[in-house]
Amino acid sequence: MGLGSTAKKIQVLTETAETLLEQFKAVKERITGLEETADETNRRIKELEQKVEYQQEILTALAEKEDIEFPEPPETQSEQE
Repeated sequence: MGLGSTAKKIQVLTETAETLLEQFKAVKERITGLEETADETNRRIKELEQKVEYQQEILTALAEKEDIEFPEPPETQSEQE
C-alpha cells in the first residue's frame, strides 16, 4: 500500500468526520430549539389552565348566586389518568 493511498483514506475519513460533526451540531441545535418550544408550550398551558380555572370559579359563583344549576365540566384526560 502506497503513501498516496493511505493519505487518500485519511482525507476521506477526515471529511466524513467533519460532515458528521456538522450534522451533529445541526441536530443538537434542533433539539435545543425543541426543548425551548416545549418549555414555552408548558408555560402557556399552565397559564391557560389557571385562566380556565378562574373562569370556572366565576361561573360557579354566579350560578350559585342566581340559583342556576349546570352540570359539572367533563373530566379532562389528565384527570382520568
